[in-house]
Amino acid sequence: VSMQSDDVHQVFLAENRSVCPPGHVLGLDDAASGSGPGACVQCPQTTYSSHPLEKGLLDGSCSPCPPGMTCGGGPDAKPLEGFWVNPHLVHEDPESVDMYDAQIVSPSATARRASSAPAAVTAHRCAEGACLSDWKCAEGHYGRACGLCNATRVDGKYFAMGAQGCVPCEETSQAGGAVVLTLCGIVATLVYYVAVWRPWIRFESVEKTVGACVQGIRNRVRSLANRGTESNNTRGGSATGYLKIMIGFFQVTAAFSSTLEVEWGPTLEDLLSLFALFQLDFFSLPSTECVTSDIQHSEKLVVSTLAPVLVLVLLALPTLAVKFRNTPQPEIDRRERVVYKVSSAFSFSALAFLFLVYPLVSKAVLGTFNCADLGDGGKWLKSDMRLSCPLDSSNFALHWSIVFTIVFPIGVPVLFVSMLYYFKVPQLAENKVKMHRLRAVLSRMNVRMDLPKNWNSLGGFETNGAGGFHLCLPVQQHLTFRLHS
Repeated sequence: VSMQSDDVHQVFLAENRSVCPPGHVLGLDDAASGSGPGACVQCPQTTYSSHPLEKGLLDGSCSPCPPGMTCGGGPDAKPLEGFWVNPHLVHEDPESVDMYDAQIVSPSATARRASSAPAAVTAHRCAEGACLSDWKCAEGHYGRACGLCNATRVDGKYFAMGAQGCVPCEETSQAGGAVVLTLCGIVATLVYYVAVWRPWIRFESVEKTVGACVQGIRNRVRSLANRGTESNNTRGGSATGYLKIMIGFFQVTAAFSSTLEVEWGPTLEDLLSLFALFQLDFFSLPSTECVTSDIQHSEKLVVSTLAPVLVLVLLALPTLAVKFRNTPQPEIDRRERVVYKVSSAFSFSALAFLFLVYPLVSKAVLGTFNCADLGDGGKWLKSDMRLSCPLDSSNFALHWSIVFTIVFPIGVPVLFVSMLYYFKVPQLAENKVKMHRLRAVLSRMNVRMDLPKNWNSLGGFETNGAGGFHLCLPVQQHLTFRLHS
């Protein structure tokens, strides 16, 4: 370039993103030629620009505002409440906002920012209550999807990673968490004794005192409810079934808040948090989150999968001890009775324990495969946004989860179904239904039928071709019919 003037002219050269201010695109007078004079055009409302050379068209057109964002024209493009956008792609000063994540701004991301290729901007849904409007995160949250917790201690206060996001903690919270864990340990020890050791080793004096208190409470409740003895006996037999249904309902309902991206509202959110106590997740109990926040997903995964195996071994100790201990000949019969009681207690306790911990362990195992894809922001583990997605790195947590997916989420249901058919539970249930049908018919005839208590194991029903059935019992057994007076 030669200049035929003595005047000095200052020339500014710019390239890539520096061609135009934020929120503008370059529009050439002759966009088809790709060269020539042009000007920077501000993006109108409902559109945005992540790069002055948007789409490479150079015709001054901007991109439509993506779902989850609001675009007021020019540089005024920001995510709506409940959504996260990588500020490094849109915001003119990304480091000044809560949603900025230094780990996402890698050298490759910086190179893309300086390149001539516009980046696709996508709004990603955050966990409920984590992302606010105008590039802000909820208190204590920051970074990618507002899923990181501010662990900086100010006046003894900080935030820790919890099951429902970042929870506020104080210096005294760790002491409270230790107390909660100690109380849980005491309760677990008492339950362990009652479940499997009590049929063999009993403390008579203590049990009499506790039994008297429990019986007094029962009598008081019965008197208030004003129920008859027969009704209580009938309902008592199915109390365990009702309890299992209620616990299963609470466990499944509590998982909604962490698995479904729904705005439940404060009342329902508090109720679901209360139901979460039935999931037996010691990592998310009140006050314990502040103690266990530094434990990462891989460590929680190992504890959540190996702890049930250890508990099953502890439950089996009384049975093994009774079976393999030396017993004098005169006490053989008594030993067999004790073995039967202890073995029955172990079977019931083991199945009940697997029923209780199945949702917790399955959630921990399958959570390894649940990642949040933030596009240009990378892939991160949803249950712990501090960690990158194991599916991309193929690390220890992924291999461990694959193995225990077969053991727990698949293996436990297969075990339960196999036991149902091994002990012929469907057949027993069918016989029970038929017996009640027979009782209903006889009751209309004013006839009462008396059967031995173990009738279901002594005989059964056979279908007779005409749609009816016969009740079959061994020769030694008999039916007793009585006419009502």
